[in-house]
Amino acid sequence: MRLFWMIVLWAGVVGIAAGCAEALSQEPEPVVATVRGEAIGQEAFRRQYVAYLLSTGLQDSPAVRAHLLDILIADKLLAHDARAAGRLETDAFRLEAERLRRKLLLDAYARFVLFDTLQVRERDVAEAFVRANTQLTVRHLYARTREEAEALRARLLAGDSFEALARQVFADTTLARNGGLLGTVSFDELDPAFEEAAYALEPGEISEPVQTAYGYSIIRVDERFTRPLLTQSEYARKRDRLERFVRRREQQRARDEHARAVGERLAPAFEDAAMDRLLGQITGRAVLPDGEAFEAWLRAPLVTFGPPEARQTWTVDRFRREAQYTDPRQRAQVRTRADLEAFITGLLVRETLLDEARARGLDRHPEVQAAVQQALEDAIARQERQRLRAQAVVPPDSVQAHFEAHRAQYQMPPRRRVREILTATRDEAERLRARIEAGASFEALARDHTLRPGARRSGGDLGPVTRAQLGEVGARVFDAPEGTVLGPIALDAGFALLQVGETEAPRPMTLDEARPEIEAGLRLIYGRLHLETHLDSLRAASEEEIWINHALLTSMPLRPGRTASL
Repeated sequence: MRLFWMIVLWAGVVGIAAGCAEALSQEPEPVVATVRGEAIGQEAFRRQYVAYLLSTGLQDSPAVRAHLLDILIADKLLAHDARAAGRLETDAFRLEAERLRRKLLLDAYARFVLFDTLQVRERDVAEAFVRANTQLTVRHLYARTREEAEALRARLLAGDSFEALARQVFADTTLARNGGLLGTVSFDELDPAFEEAAYALEPGEISEPVQTAYGYSIIRVDERFTRPLLTQSEYARKRDRLERFVRRREQQRARDEHARAVGERLAPAFEDAAMDRLLGQITGRAVLPDGEAFEAWLRAPLVTFGPPEARQTWTVDRFRREAQYTDPRQRAQVRTRADLEAFITGLLVRETLLDEARARGLDRHPEVQAAVQQALEDAIARQERQRLRAQAVVPPDSVQAHFEAHRAQYQMPPRRRVREILTATRDEAERLRARIEAGASFEALARDHTLRPGARRSGGDLGPVTRAQLGEVGARVFDAPEGTVLGPIALDAGFALLQVGETEAPRPMTLDEARPEIEAGLRLIYGRLHLETHLDSLRAASEEEIWINHALLTSMPLRPGRTASL
């Protein structure tokens, strides 16, 4: 889980555009447009326009410039409207604003502290060129910890095969059946640490344990093919793009190494009782206490960290407050004690770096403040666009007409009734399976043992489910005879036993069954219309307060720090 907490630390950072500092000068910046007294400066427009061209693949033209400016003007109008109506005075938006500030401050710390002296060597660019023309056939074995990875490597060196070990470490996946074979892979298709190790191996060589974003891997390269007749002229054509790629890789490596070093210096020590209870609540295996017990729980020490002479302690409450500034998807990935320790370590490192950034005055740096302001404007406009689209009402007669016109495409796929018992460990799942094979009721065991929230009452009944809803195990469930018990199957939430029930044949959907899908599709259309209608009204109401410098818009250069001649 090396990079789990680094993802907590760096993921989702909003970049501070390179070259912005060049635009900071004592001279007033030329203005492309003003909207209700707020300026859209030349440099701010240029940065967003270049990013827009790169993301869309469009070519620079007066029409494309005018289109982006129209979007930015609409964003200003939406933000002004939201402020005037008080829609930003909510806990949800204040949380989002603080999350953005922290992300940008971390980004500024990385740029001004970690990247300041970073150099890209010519030999690294040349190596990237060779790798970009090299394909590898790779297989690997996965482990959650270094100790597990070391044990797997020792067994390989002692004569065990990848095929045999893959069946043990990859539960019910294609990798379990094909010996961990990833197939033929190319440059920049793998986790960076995995790729670095794989390209350094000779065919047949087994790697040391490699830490990735997901855990540890033992890697073997089966074949390597490098395209022959690589030429210097081809390298010269691709060199600039390769250099940018290498620079991004080196920047990420610098971030990760610095974060790892800080995490080691902090030396966190976790309180076992508090960690176990917190993990139980996160995974749904325990419930929160009430009243005074809850207040006492929030005050409980959770982790102690820092240098020996200045150790600090976070309570459960402090952890909960800091965790809210991370992405909910990151929090949802915490399923084990190791995950939780890594997640908390990431929060500790993040707060340490934020404190250092503030001590350096980066939060007061004009470039950072400008980036924060722009990010907030973008967030407000994004929130308003989502709100307006969600307000759209899909007329029932439109749903009916669409259903009648496209009735044939709305079919209920085959479904199977499935019951599940979810356990924390493979051993527990194996014990329950043995009891089922001895005659115990699957439904009764599910009522007593499953960890799936709300499933005990139903005896683990998941209801009729489609093959797609079951993901990787869908094929096994639909191929199994009725009454079969499958598993243990490794899931993110634990280990599952599945009992396969009767099959429902495919059939045409009724209007009520198709309605959610039809409404979702039509809401995209009606939502866009509702948004455009609202924007038209805002533009009409603000027509005299919108000014555009058309000459500057069409003549401004795309490189930073230069002023167009008007």
